[in-house]
Amino acid sequence: MSETKAEFWQRIGAAFHRLRKYPEALQAYESACKLEPDDPDIMCSMGFILCDLGRHQESETAFKRSLELKASAKAFSGLSLALNFQHMPNEAYQAALDGLNLFPGNVQLKVRLATISETLRKGEDAMRIFREVIEVDPDNIEALSGVGRGYMRDLHYAEALHYLNMAVGKEGNIVPALCTMVSAYIQMQDLIKANETVDRIAEIDHEVAEDFRRLVDEFSHEPPESSESGDTEGMTEH
Repeated sequence: MSETKAEFWQRIGAAFHRLRKYPEALQAYESACKLEPDDPDIMCSMGFILCDLGRHQESETAFKRSLELKASAKAFSGLSLALNFQHMPNEAYQAALDGLNLFPGNVQLKVRLATISETLRKGEDAMRIFREVIEVDPDNIEALSGVGRGYMRDLHYAEALHYLNMAVGKEGNIVPALCTMVSAYIQMQDLIKANETVDRIAEIDHEVAEDFRRLVDEFSHEPPESSESGDTEGMTEH
């Protein structure tokens, strides 16, 4: 069966999206949408592209339209993402929850719910959900990273690095996990490992690596605490 013109533009849009050429991807999906204005999958894809372009209100509208046409876990997840980018964590949490009520056990929605739980300072809930995801999807980078962040919050850096190392050994976007690893090594005062991890980030995203390189440099140039009594007399520990 030959593909329609709308399917052709969808395929082009998906290809540009994978290449992170977001304006070109959006243009292709808009062409598809003109041909099939009531296609929920096209509308959902447009929502993610708009989100990547930072046009979060338009992204929210696209996801809501997709859900009006046909409910899907992907569109609920996207809507939750768009709302969270607009600093509306409670609404984002509810969108993910609404999605899970219709699609119980969906991994993408559970990861979204756990991530927003972190924003809402529901750390224990986030850790529980991330662990549930790992039980069914042990290669899920976001869940492994989430557990790592949970241990970071509790200042358990060795445990955090255990899960973060598992995350960066998977296929996918490992940059956020590597960034969290840099923070862990800094807290452990292991600046050699921190710089080695920044080198790994640089192989993927040079701009992000530069930001974290500066962070490591700031810590490496901090003066050591003086042990002389004259320097500490009268000072109170905090």
